Amino acid sequence: MNSNKNSVITFIFGQGRVDKLNKVEYSTEFFYSYDLFLKEYANTQIIEFETFNNFINKYILNYFDRIMSKIFKLGFTTRSICKIKNFKKIFNTDYLILVNERIAIASLPMIMLIKIIKPIKINLIVMGLFSKNIKSPIQKFFHNGLIKLIIFYCDNLIFLGIGEYNESKKFTKIHSKLHFAPFCINTSFWSHSSTSNRKDSVIFIGNDGNRDYEKTLSIAKNLKEINFNFITKNITNSSDIPANVNLISGHWNESLLTDLEIKNLYEKSLISIVPLHNTLQPSGQSVTMQSMSMGVPVIISKTIGFWDNKFFKNGKNIILMEDNSLQNWTETIKSIYEDKNKRSNLSKNGRLLVQDHYDTIEFFQKLKSIIFN
Repeated sequence: MNSNKNSVITFIFGQGRVDKLNKVEYSTEFFYSYDLFLKEYANTQIIEFETFNNFINKYILNYFDRIMSKIFKLGFTTRSICKIKNFKKIFNTDYLILVNERIAIASLPMIMLIKIIKPIKINLIVMGLFSKNIKSPIQKFFHNGLIKLIIFYCDNLIFLGIGEYNESKKFTKIHSKLHFAPFCINTSFWSHSSTSNRKDSVIFIGNDGNRDYEKTLSIAKNLKEINFNFITKNITNSSDIPANVNLISGHWNESLLTDLEIKNLYEKSLISIVPLHNTLQPSGQSVTMQSMSMGVPVIISKTIGFWDNKFFKNGKNIILMEDNSLQNWTETIKSIYEDKNKRSNLSKNGRLLVQDHYDTIEFFQKLKSIIFN
């Protein structure tokens, strides 16, 4: 299928994107080039998850989702998208872009039916599909079976992390379907200012299940002389939070903080920390690159799913924690915090790295070359 300017391109998102489009100050990276496609292809559109209160979606599909989620150990949310109006949009689409595996699973019943009727190119952006650690042989059998079904119906799987991309090759012999395209950010929005006026705080941002929240709290407890800003919904406000931590509830999809407010918090930070559990999912990408683009040095766990080993160099433009122990985290943060020259070099090199290789224009060009091939 060859593209032309009249091609219909449809993105399917979870909740929250349409609301952000109506705001003045927001960054575009979590639209996965929707805005850039819209500039070149007038027939670019969005389908977004919704809460449907009709009987079929609220009860029948909701029950179906609960059962399927238990069997396959993957989140089913067909209740949020399976409607006639969405079926019609997808049916009239030339290129469908599913921005994560949860959306692919929810859309699968409609995709399977439409593929029987007409050709449509299905493109899935992957960030965690292959990262589940399932011990039960029966559940693993069903889980892997669903993954293979997704691979079968998708024309392209676009991986945001090199580790998961390599792992995916075990599931199919059709490697031409598999592509690596590292996540990129809008460097124009996440532009740095002078670091001379930064305050003395360390920032932690994150809500996904692969963040190590317990270790993050322990780090702050061990470094009472340093102030921390935690932006998350997954650490609750309780007596367990030390006095040197400023806890701010934040979640991108729910717009609890605007992108501009988050940018202002980066402006006040000396260091950005991303403690992670060891996982194939490329966790921490956006926070790492937003921080680096803003000139904030990053310290992050080196996981098996770290997204790109080509340009990130430990000690030069980032600090990669291969020893993920609490003691090493505490000592490393303290060392970087007290070494102004080291912070300055990390800030400069990190900013240049992101600007040169990880701007959203790069992702857009890569995505076009994949889906239109």
